[in-house]
Amino acid sequence: MEVRDIVMNPPASEPYKTLTKALELKTRRLLEKEEMGDSKPSQFLRRLRALAGAAVLDDLLRTLWSGRLPQSVQAIIASQKDSKLDDVEELADAVMASIAPKASVFETSSRADEDRYRMLV
Repeated sequence: MEVRDIVMNPPASEPYKTLTKALELKTRRLLEKEEMGDSKPSQFLRRLRALAGAAVLDDLLRTLWSGRLPQSVQAIIASQKDSKLDDVEELADAVMASIAPKASVFETSSRADEDRYRMLV
């Protein structure tokens, strides 16, 4: 979107330099800075696809995406080299859902437990 805005409405001074800088920032973000964060692997892949546009082949996108997934997910999807990226994306979501930390409920001690403890001490 940033690049399209520059092309559609070029600045009065140094339009080429402005466009080059915008493309460089977008590419750097795609290659180095974009992180998965709390999103699902499929959401992260969509963000990378949006940054990459049509210019980046799925093989490169797959490498960038999978390299930033958690190690446990990388290990599982590494065996899916012949599968389409969309299929691997679904698998990665399923793996992440299965290894996500589960909420735990811990019981607190009751008054009776405290009284028993005091008698032991």
